[in-house]
Amino acid sequence: MDKFHLERPQLDRIIPQNEVVQFHMDETSDRKSVERMWAEYIAHRPNDIRDRYAAIPVFENDKHVPPLQAADFWVWWVREWCDIGQPDKIVRHDFGEFVKPTKWRSPRATMDIAFTAEQFLPTLERMAKNQSGRNVIVLSGGQDADL
Repeated sequence: MDKFHLERPQLDRIIPQNEVVQFHMDETSDRKSVERMWAEYIAHRPNDIRDRYAAIPVFENDKHVPPLQAADFWVWWVREWCDIGQPDKIVRHDFGEFVKPTKWRSPRATMDIAFTAEQFLPTLERMAKNQSGRNVIVLSGGQDADL
């Protein structure tokens, strides 16, 4: 979610930076965990990012909320493409033969967020330090740690 807000300046025409974003999530067994962790998560965000989050996420039944169904559909495809070793299809929105070619009457707004290990690990270290109050070193899978 932080990455979304860090990339927000690129979306200013669609979502003005001063507009607060309310997250909506599927009603699942994880709801209680998310509700417990949300306040702590928000408290450890920088002020300029913290102010961009609305209250606790809204939990809804995806059987009754088409945008959540669409998000589940998209996540399924992202996992599928990663599992088959073709993550480049994510950026191209390459649904192959599933989608028949159509004429787009208006451009669709999309935002693709990607991390490299070099970008993600320092972010993970910063977040762990903010939450634990200690320096934390995150090792990539290719490094061995002498404990």
